[in-house]
Amino acid sequence: MTTSATIPNVGGKPGTNPLKGLLDYGQSPWMDYIRRDLLTSGELKKMIENDGLRGMTSNPAIFEKSITGSTLYSDILNAPDAKSLDAKGLYERIAIRDVQDACDIFKPVYQQSKRRDGYVSLEVSPFLANDTKGTLEEARRLWESSGPRKPDDQGAGHARRHPGHPPAPGRGAEHQYHAAVLRNRYMKK
Repeated sequence: MTTSATIPNVGGKPGTNPLKGLLDYGQSPWMDYIRRDLLTSGELKKMIENDGLRGMTSNPAIFEKSITGSTLYSDILNAPDAKSLDAKGLYERIAIRDVQDACDIFKPVYQQSKRRDGYVSLEVSPFLANDTKGTLEEARRLWESSGPRKPDDQGAGHARRHPGHPPAPGRGAEHQYHAAVLRNRYMKK
């Protein structure tokens, strides 16, 4: 994915990447995009190192474009047990694997920032937007599902409200989970 924009140099020395300059102002650039080849090609790692990327968001629409526009997920879609899964089950298998792999790549950011950054979001179903209890249950289930998958993983992660999505007016504070499950598999409960 290549984009271009003119961004003033907001920080640091001349020639410094302007996205990295945002860190001087306490801002953490996140990318609203996830795709398998971004994780496996080393491109995400380059964005973290060269651009100061501090986190990543994902949602069903992003995954839909990645799944239908490529063969990057054929290993899961063509697996023998795929026929026993419904669309939601296939989506979650794909999404959770990519979120876990992205967390692995963001681990140095998570550690270096003392847990301030290095998160990857996994959105709760928008069909639950008016169901506080269902939203919380779904957020907890996704949080648990995207936790450690290997014995050497440290911690199970943490769910938090996505900072870009304030709670809807008139809803209880617990409904703040409606937007996303933020995850870093290396954070202890």
